[in-house]
Amino acid sequence: MANGVYAEKEQKYVEKFQDIKAVFFRPLLYILTALNINANQISVLSFLISIGSLGYSLYSFDPFYFLVGVWIHIFMDSLDGPLARYQKKASKLGSFIDVICDHAGILASGFYMLSFTQVNPLAVLLFITLYTIDIYNLFIANVCKKPISIVFRPRLFVYLTIVIDFILQANYTNNLITFLNVILLIQTMLSFGKIKEVIASIDN
Repeated sequence: MANGVYAEKEQKYVEKFQDIKAVFFRPLLYILTALNINANQISVLSFLISIGSLGYSLYSFDPFYFLVGVWIHIFMDSLDGPLARYQKKASKLGSFIDVICDHAGILASGFYMLSFTQVNPLAVLLFITLYTIDIYNLFIANVCKKPISIVFRPRLFVYLTIVIDFILQANYTNNLITFLNVILLIQTMLSFGKIKEVIASIDN
């Protein structure tokens, strides 16, 4: 059964990947634990970095700061799960906080695209909306014990492509966002189907 905001099949791979990261980050996890730093603090810091780097990029009108900040955000996001498990403090609440902070990165990348790229603004707004609905529906489905089997999470593709576009002065992100909107729209329809099953079971 899926926990928190992960899909049913996705949960198994998340746990395995967390174990791999735990081995890789073990010296760092030891240091953070010795400093009394916990996973939720890392999650919040990653949130602040994603939002803060966007704010400074907008203030200076220089996209470079966000592109650096978002990858620091990704690194810290990859650290909080293994740290929680290392400290034996893993919980559904921690998982939820982690996903909220992840989502802040997606929102920040949306504002970045609107401000610094030639991506269709309506496509960006649709992407942010569908991504948010997907996360919300997945959480509701899991709470109601009607988990969605698998979910495609496209955020790393977005982060990588906006960096490539910055370096090459290209606009591959526009096509990527259009493609991802199609995938997210399908996921949204499927997730609403799960929610409909829950409502039907309550009515009966």
